[in-house]
Amino acid sequence: MDKRSRKLPRKLDSATDLEHELRLAETIASEINLIRQRNGKRWLAKISAAERLMDDLELDSLDLAELTVRLQAKFGVDVFAKRNLRTVGDVIEELGS
Repeated sequence: MDKRSRKLPRKLDSATDLEHELRLAETIASEINLIRQRNGKRWLAKISAAERLMDDLELDSLDLAELTVRLQAKFGVDVFAKRNLRTVGDVIEELGS
């Protein structure tokens, strides 16, 4: 078997997956905060995956549309195209798939 075609041990794949998920979460949180700040709301130091976009983070439908456009520009994916996403974790999951 060619060395290049071997899979990395799962432990390394998991670490890479975790790093990727953390970067996604940071990017999403930053975009949410930029939208919130534009609307005169305070910057949130921490945004968890369990937080609901509309109820907890106070995003309205126009804010969600802006979030969609911002994330599509960064990742090339319309995260809301397939289903209605309620939490930050849903957005992370959609971008990670």
